[in-house]
Order: sequence, then C-alpha cells, then structure tokens
Amino acid sequence: MNYIDRKAIGLEQYFAKCSSSFSSLNEFSEADITIHLQQAPLRTRIALAQMIHNSLRQLKEDFRGLDRIIPSDLFRQYASVNALVCTPDGLLPFFRWLMELQRANEQRRILCLSELSSCTARLDIDSRSFFQNFFSLNNQRVVVSPDGDSIVMTTAEREWGKVAAVFERCGLDNPDALPLLGFAFGQECILLEDGRYQINLLIDTEFGDVEYCERLLSDSGWLEFSFTCGNMHAAPICTDYVGRVNRLGTPRFE
Repeated sequence: MNYIDRKAIGLEQYFAKCSSSFSSLNEFSEADITIHLQQAPLRTRIALAQMIHNSLRQLKEDFRGLDRIIPSDLFRQYASVNALVCTPDGLLPFFRWLMELQRANEQRRILCLSELSSCTARLDIDSRSFFQNFFSLNNQRVVVSPDGDSIVMTTAEREWGKVAAVFERCGLDNPDALPLLGFAFGQECILLEDGRYQINLLIDTEFGDVEYCERLLSDSGWLEFSFTCGNMHAAPICTDYVGRVNRLGTPRFE
C-alpha cells in the first residue's frame, strides 16, 4: 500500500482505546501537551505512566513487527514505572511520539484522498461520486473476481440489491489470486504516468469478533492486492425487494 499503514492506524486506535488522554494529540502542539502534563496532578501522571508501561509491554508480547513504528528507546524508558517517568518530562517522549504518529496517519489519509480525487476527476459525475464514497468506506464485505479482462469488486447484498465496482482493461501480475473474499479495510487509487490507474486493496480475510485495532496489528489474515486498469465504473445490481417480501414474507429482524 502506498499510503495506508495498517499497523500505524492500529496503534493509534489501540492507544485511543486505552485513554481519552491519548486521543487527537495531533490537534495540539508539543507546547500545549507539555503544559497539560505540568498541570496534571501527580496521581494522574502516575496513572498515565502505568498505562503506558502496561500498553507497551502488552504490545511487545502480543504483536510482532511494531519496532518499525515504536522506537526501542520508548520500550526501554517505560520498562518500569518509577519517579522519573511520572514527571512531565518523563511522560513527554511518549506523548510526542504518539502525536507524531497521529499526524503522519492524518497526512497519509489526506494524500490518499487527494490522489483519489485526481483519479476520479476523469470520470463522469455519477462514477466520480460513487468511487469517492466507495473508496472512503472501511470494513465492507467484498468479493473480488475476474470477468474477462475486467475485475469486479462486489459489495455484500442489501435489501435493495448490491453494487459492483468494475475495473476495465486490467493488468494483473497474479491472476491465480482471484477470486478474493474478505473485508476491504482500505482502497487506494493512483493515477499512473501512462494514464492508467493503479488499484491497491487491503483485505482482511479473518474478520472476527475481536477488537478491530487488534486485527490491524495482527500479521495473520491480511492480503494486499494490486492491479492496474484503464477505466472504472459503478454497476448497481438491483433486487426486487417488494417481490421477494411478497414471496417469502418479511424476516423477523426487519
């Protein structure tokens, strides 16, 4: 993936789940965070230090490959909770790192959306609106399958039907990888120099009943799938919902 960093997003969500104190740090300057830590009572700083220590230890035990994102100095500094790390200066390195992580995630998201906007500007207005919304959704169940020289990504069926994103005149390095079934966590669309599009899909094939930030940090079940195409359009597949209800009755959950 060119822009989506799955584990970096997972870490941001992981710490946001731990405490609201770790959320939206990218909206503040380092000076703001320093003042906040200096004004916090000792019991609050002790609680934050303990939370940081426990979280980093748990992350190191449960997940691999995080040393690419979390500096080894942080693991060493917060290996224990002592008087030094409970001071404002002792807590600041972690908050500074998390603030920079959140800013980097936001910057990558903006670049991804900007690239998508450049690609969809070449489409008709209906297709443009569809792909801008479709590529902004996370965790939607999809099936990716070949159809001649096209690739079709179909969403889960709803009462009214379902929709398919059709990518035409595709170039594919690994055609044997299709069909794919899973949850599309992220999609990227990049305009190439020859006028074609590069499509990058990040698909979770093991979506289950776990905290999703933990899925993002896991190495198992993730698939990155890329191909190029000459054009793309939306193809809604409508269902006769009223006719189906008349034939089968209304399900209880409706």
